[in-house]
Amino acid sequence: MTMPFRLSAVAGLIFLGAMANAGAETTTDRYGKELKIEPTRNIFARFGLLGLKMNNKSEAAKNVSGPILSSPAVISGTLDPKVITPGDRGWYCSQQVDGNGDDLPLCDPAGGNGAIDTLYNSPTNLGILYGRTTGEDSLDIPDDIKARIADPAPGAIGTLGMYLDEKHRWAVEVPVMALPFDVNIYGAGTFQNAGKIATGKTLGFLVFGHYYFGNKSDKFRPSVSLVANYLIPFDLKSTPELERWTGGVTKISSKGSVGLGWLVGGKYSFNDTWDLNLHLGQFKAKVENTLSVYDMSLTRNSPIFTYWPGPQGDRLRSIQAPGGILDTQLRGIRAYRNYDPANRVNGGANLGNYVFKQNQTLDPYVMMVSVGYNF
Repeated sequence: MTMPFRLSAVAGLIFLGAMANAGAETTTDRYGKELKIEPTRNIFARFGLLGLKMNNKSEAAKNVSGPILSSPAVISGTLDPKVITPGDRGWYCSQQVDGNGDDLPLCDPAGGNGAIDTLYNSPTNLGILYGRTTGEDSLDIPDDIKARIADPAPGAIGTLGMYLDEKHRWAVEVPVMALPFDVNIYGAGTFQNAGKIATGKTLGFLVFGHYYFGNKSDKFRPSVSLVANYLIPFDLKSTPELERWTGGVTKISSKGSVGLGWLVGGKYSFNDTWDLNLHLGQFKAKVENTLSVYDMSLTRNSPIFTYWPGPQGDRLRSIQAPGGILDTQLRGIRAYRNYDPANRVNGGANLGNYVFKQNQTLDPYVMMVSVGYNF
């Protein structure tokens, strides 16, 4: 990642200031006596651990690609593609064979393979799932698909800082070294039973603004701080279990996020050079995740049907059992987003590709413990 190098550039300026302040200087009084001038020690470096207690709030995922299945605008039984509204989704085609037992082209009226509006036309087939009498005209994703981020292990952090006044009350501090946090993401809401759905890493660029109470010579000085952060998630990967639920190869990406936070704590000085620092607080950031699902294919055994919430899920489960409609009809039957061959997705082999958006508000509690050295 490039962020540590950017931090090093900022820290380099502070380090140059440290060199200017390092070491004691001497002078003489008017009688020629040598006097020792103590360094101001306005520069400090700290090394320690940063821990996070996650407190994220997940919004429900949204399908930005349009419904997965929907009712074609066509009279039931009509196979003429010209009367099908382009972009309609929801036909299925029964697999027919020729005299030699070879498969005929799916959804080919000339070959004897008919396309049927199975989602909506009759209670004797899949129309029982989402029949017009229920007021539903499409199959989208379930409501309340959410995610939960587990608490990461504490990470090492090194910082450089500078006091901005001679009384050492105001200070600014930036990290110059930080190991990324390993992140484990679990399903929540409708996806609660999916377990771990993604892994990844995150790196934060933090800028601390401190105010220390008391006097420069005090052993212990309490403090309050403001934190500006830029959070960078990367190396996000879906798990096989997530892909079982989404029905296809799933790629995850996430945008960086700017946020603010606060800290309270203080430092205990062992001497002019060494001190111990403790800060507790919280910061907030918003992250937008994008899930791209390729070549989606759903079957009777897709777990998303088992845990689909609400009345729609109840209907699915009522016919999902062995011998039910899903069991008897989805064997050897292909669902297509388009009957019209000109609009058919991936040759009719699957339901196509979809993009989903999901927002997270991250509001973790923060604990930072470090040992400081004052130049």
